[in-house]
Amino acid sequence: MTREDFINLLNRFEPISEQDCSGLSLTGLDLSGHIFQNVDFSSSCFDDQTIEDTIFTACTFTQASFKRAHLSKCMFSECRMTATNFDKTVLYATAIVKSDLSDASFAGTSLDSSSIASSNFSNSHFSLEKCLKTSFYQTTLTETVFSNCDFELAIFFQNDLRRTHFDGSYFDRAVFNETTMSDLRFADMTFNQCPFIKANLENAQFADCFLAGSNFQGSTMRNAKITQSDCTNAIFIDADVSGATFNNTLLGQSLWLNALVVGASYAGCDLTESIFHHANCESTRFEHCNLTRTDFSWANLRNIRHNKLHLDDTLFHRALIADSALIMSPGAIAKRDYLHESERWTDAARAAP
Repeated sequence: MTREDFINLLNRFEPISEQDCSGLSLTGLDLSGHIFQNVDFSSSCFDDQTIEDTIFTACTFTQASFKRAHLSKCMFSECRMTATNFDKTVLYATAIVKSDLSDASFAGTSLDSSSIASSNFSNSHFSLEKCLKTSFYQTTLTETVFSNCDFELAIFFQNDLRRTHFDGSYFDRAVFNETTMSDLRFADMTFNQCPFIKANLENAQFADCFLAGSNFQGSTMRNAKITQSDCTNAIFIDADVSGATFNNTLLGQSLWLNALVVGASYAGCDLTESIFHHANCESTRFEHCNLTRTDFSWANLRNIRHNKLHLDDTLFHRALIADSALIMSPGAIAKRDYLHESERWTDAARAAP
């Protein structure tokens, strides 16, 4: 098909299907608002195009080029886009669903309010200008590289990220819920207020990272290592952190309600005003920790190591403790009368007809 033939098809303002448009230069043409189905755009050029409200279904874009294009409110469904070039492209409110974008290039690309689902980005390379409010859902990211990318309010949901690379990237309120991130290593990176709810972080490592305000509720963090990092205000409610290491980490005002902390290590950590209600901390190491106003009410603290602790208004109300010397130490509070009163009121309420 020639460029002139393609223009004639566009001028009909009808859906275009089952056409071979491979190798065409489409720069300068208005594709906005059109519908393309089963069209072969292999090696075609869309450089510098502005394309809005356009639907591509089961189309082929192998080795096509969208350099410096602006795609707004477009839909790519079941498309083959291997080795496609999106360098310096803007994708705004664009959806990519059930498509193959393996080996694609996204250098200097901007993703804004876009949605990517059930697609394959294996071996693709991203060095994004920005990634704002964009979601990756059940997407294959094997050996995908996100190099020096800024993720703001981005979402990774139900993805396997074990072979994904985030070298030099920055995360601000990015979501990693129900993702698999086991064995990954992060060094000197920022994860500001990021949720990792029900994520698998087993054996993952965070060194010198900023994780303040992050939420690990219900996550699996067995044998994970978070060292010399800032986890202030982090949430670990219902998390499994057994065998994990948090050495020399800031954990002030962190929450560990009902967490499984068996055999973990907090050596040298600041746990000021943290709460461990009903947490299982058996055989956990707390050497050289700052436990100022830390609350261990109803926690299991049997066989813990507690050398050189700093205790100041540290509460052990109804905690299970094998070593009575701990609650006799200066700064320790064995019980609170108002908590006993609250328990009596709760028991009475439950017994009432």
